[in-house]
Amino acid sequence: MSPELLLEKWSKEVMDSFLASNTEFTDTNPTAIGLAKSVDELKPVVLGLKTSNDLLVKELGSVAKELAMKTAAVSLYQEELAKIKEKLRITNQRLTNANVKLSCIKTPDPVKRRMDTFDDDDDEPVAKQLKFGIELPSPLPTPSQGVDDMEDMEQEKDYSPK
Repeated sequence: MSPELLLEKWSKEVMDSFLASNTEFTDTNPTAIGLAKSVDELKPVVLGLKTSNDLLVKELGSVAKELAMKTAAVSLYQEELAKIKEKLRITNQRLTNANVKLSCIKTPDPVKRRMDTFDDDDDEPVAKQLKFGIELPSPLPTPSQGVDDMEDMEQEKDYSPK
């Protein structure tokens, strides 16, 4: 029922009730005149309330539409975020697997690696020197050694068993 019809019905009920209780009603009765004026004054207020109500419903509808659009956008962002999180999880797992594989690879011992390069019998003392950390004397004479010492070293070298 529209507000205007409700107001008309209410004002008629009030007037009927007043007339039933007041048998001496005339147009000059101040209570009846005051009541009729009150009803007439209330009509614009009720119409204003109806207009305000219509505007509020309209505004509420537009706010509801905007909220629905923003909710849908948030939902899309959440889906994208979930995809990105999954990609990051997969990448993290791959990096973890690669780290495990790298940690399983044994790095060769640098001394052993150098020793493996000396396969000749002549280089065996150098390999032993690298292995045990022993410094062998150099075959070249130092300034304190004379030429005779150098010849002695050559003779020792020639007669040394192999």
